[in-house]
Amino acid sequence: MPINLIILTSYFAIKPRDVKGGISYRYVGLYGSLIKSLLTYSRHSKIFWYSHKDKSLRVITSDEFRILRLGMLKAVLVAAVSTFKTGRNMIVLIAYPYAVPKVEELHEYLLSLFILKILSLSCRVKIIVDNFDPPIEGAYTFSEKHPSVPFIIYFRTLDLMTLRLASLIMVLSDFWRYYIAKIYHLRTGKILVCPNGALIRFIPYNPPKLKGPFTVLYAGSALKVKDIDNLINAIASLKEKGLLINLHIAGSQKLAFQVGLTSVHMIGPHL
Repeated sequence: MPINLIILTSYFAIKPRDVKGGISYRYVGLYGSLIKSLLTYSRHSKIFWYSHKDKSLRVITSDEFRILRLGMLKAVLVAAVSTFKTGRNMIVLIAYPYAVPKVEELHEYLLSLFILKILSLSCRVKIIVDNFDPPIEGAYTFSEKHPSVPFIIYFRTLDLMTLRLASLIMVLSDFWRYYIAKIYHLRTGKILVCPNGALIRFIPYNPPKLKGPFTVLYAGSALKVKDIDNLINAIASLKEKGLLINLHIAGSQKLAFQVGLTSVHMIGPHL
């Protein structure tokens, strides 16, 4: 049976240049793979991608691509009506549409969420939350000062409601799985580890080489706040001591690499 997919995000990004920063790579990589796979194995499926940034619903099929200027609530209703009229099932993928820049239509998000939860009781709708860049933890990481108490209360409440109503939650690591399970009192059984947007179980295993240098792969934005300069200097120090080791960086590179290491391999555009 064909499956419809609705994606609720802050941005729309199929090409990396559409969004500045590492966020585009997850949208392009993981979400792009989902769209490609869905349309490959089920040509009659529809993808509804709602972008909060420009308040637009993009409808993607094997034969068409169109844009509708709608609010989030109307976009969800359009996707739901189209899905149920054709007797299909629907997967909802939520990736923090309320995080950037700020939500003027919070009531629309909450109404959309509760409508989707009611529809999920029919077992024809599954709600998946992609917990890859939560607002509070992101604020601690990228800001020079701690977020305010009202900020924390606001987003903790939204996170709690969103995660509790989800059928499945995707996270980046086992640490994050147990962290959010503890913070929001969730069952770990509903949390799927999807390392860096990759479904590891579907990637063929290549045994490590027994000879020659080994490679360290860093996947993510090369930001100083993430101590990427310390990683590069550590690799350089090990190389100076005679260890055969290389470093590959995959993602957007915003750091000026003036650390004396010539064997850094850059993968991805320089933003």
